[in-house]
Parts: sequence; C-alpha cells; structure tokens
Amino acid sequence: MPAPEGIAGQFIGALFASQYYVVVFALQVIGGALLLSGQFIPLALTLLGPVIGQYRSLSFLYGAQRFTLAIVVLVLWLTVFLGVRKAFDGIFVKRV
Repeated sequence: MPAPEGIAGQFIGALFASQYYVVVFALQVIGGALLLSGQFIPLALTLLGPVIGQYRSLSFLYGAQRFTLAIVVLVLWLTVFLGVRKAFDGIFVKRV
C-alpha cells in the first residue's frame, strides 16, 4: 500500500520524525502480550484503547482505505471489554 498523501502523509511523517511511533508500537506490543497472557486484561484494554481510538479517527478523518479494519478492531476490543466490564465499574459510577 502506498504512503498516504496530503495531511495524512504529513501526520505519519511527523510520527516517524519525532519517533513517537516507538511509543505507539510499545503500547501495542505490551497490550497484545497482556491480552495473550490472559492476565491483566483490564490493563491491556486500557493501554490499547487510545491506540485503537487514534487509529480509528485517523482512518475516518483522513479517508484512509483501512476504515473497515479500524471498525473490526474496535468491535473486537468492545467484545473483550464487555467480558471484563466489571473491572471498570469504578470508572462509570457517579460519585455524589
């Protein structure tokens, strides 16, 4: 697949020029390893959530051809999230 053009290409170029892609890659590897190990699933979902959100928004906003893949990844994340939703109860409880 050719490199994206326009603003999307500039964004990808900035990721590589600043070496921020190393952080994103590390979050993906650590989150994936935690998911595969079956331990610390809520932590893995917390690490992967922003990466998936950024990928999905980049695909949507810049017209990337992989928008379908972004939706599939989001659905898979939500499926795992719903399985461990109890671990996130403290986040969604309204404190008075």
